Amino acid sequence: MKYPNKSGFTVVELIVYLGVIAGTLLINLTLIRVINVSSTQETSFWRSVHNSWAEADNDAQLHKRAYFVQIQSHQIVFVPGNQKEKQFLVEIPKELHPGKVITLRINADGFVSPNTINWLTKDGRVKYVQKIQMGWSGYELEQKF
Repeated sequence: MKYPNKSGFTVVELIVYLGVIAGTLLINLTLIRVINVSSTQETSFWRSVHNSWAEADNDAQLHKRAYFVQIQSHQIVFVPGNQKEKQFLVEIPKELHPGKVITLRINADGFVSPNTINWLTKDGRVKYVQKIQMGWSGYELEQKF
């Protein structure tokens, strides 16, 4: 018996279609997971920098002494002025490195000289710009890409 004007998908076509959609979703979820791993490390890094910076600033103002922030190629070191107190170390993720090695000074009153630090990827492209403001010891972080 023939069916006149049969329209729609066959079961085989529907299974192939669903297989393609499921494969596309799996690939996208895998890529998202890989991307989030690197951004999670960077988020953790910037959170640690922020917390260490705030702790150094508060300690400098509380004890009326300067703090030095040494931005090195693989780590950031927060050193109290008398260097007998505990230092804070923050490891820089392997995907990032500072554009320059620099030492900043958080004064006893919390002021910091203005400065700009470019954070580069492995291939030398600018990923973040960290602007340190005078008049308050904080910084502004801009993501470039």
